[in-house]
Amino acid sequence: MEKLGKEWQRRIIDVCGIAPFDPQTPTEIYLTHLHKDHMPLVHQLGKHVKFMVAEELVNEVEKRYGVVGRVQPCDDVLKLEHMYRVGMRIRGTHTYAYFIGNAMIIPECTTPRTILTEYKPKVALVFSFHQAHTDTLEPFSNTDPNIDYLLDNKTWHPYRENVIPKVLYSSTLEDRQLYMQKHHLSIRKEGKG
Repeated sequence: MEKLGKEWQRRIIDVCGIAPFDPQTPTEIYLTHLHKDHMPLVHQLGKHVKFMVAEELVNEVEKRYGVVGRVQPCDDVLKLEHMYRVGMRIRGTHTYAYFIGNAMIIPECTTPRTILTEYKPKVALVFSFHQAHTDTLEPFSNTDPNIDYLLDNKTWHPYRENVIPKVLYSSTLEDRQLYMQKHHLSIRKEGKG
């Protein structure tokens, strides 16, 4: 992780980070979009988190996380499209790339190769793609040589040297259940993280 400075130890992208999360330490959390597998479970967060988000996400993030942390809009943001499969249907949503110093966080999106080519970041942090791209999406591989770091919100352990794994539980049912089991808690009925 030599291309990233020490300050990245206190930064989390969605649920991924290079250092273990400490709820007692000030931490910036950058949210690329509001899918449950990218949103941290609120129970594990301390009062020292600051959410860094695109202006369009501020209200929703304040509703969800305003009790535990501050929400700050980011200026250096790029709005992108993300298409994904749900059964036989293709759905879409907006995702947000962030420019932080000489680094660029590239979220799940339909055109990662184009983004890498057009912006040529000195340090590229790209979210792992878990769904195969079809002819409706730009072909892309998680092993693209232009990727410095691969953010993988599905794994707790790096499987390659450049993988940044999850360090927070997400708001998915599976992660909520794992968190509750680990802390011997019961799951709330309404299913909110």
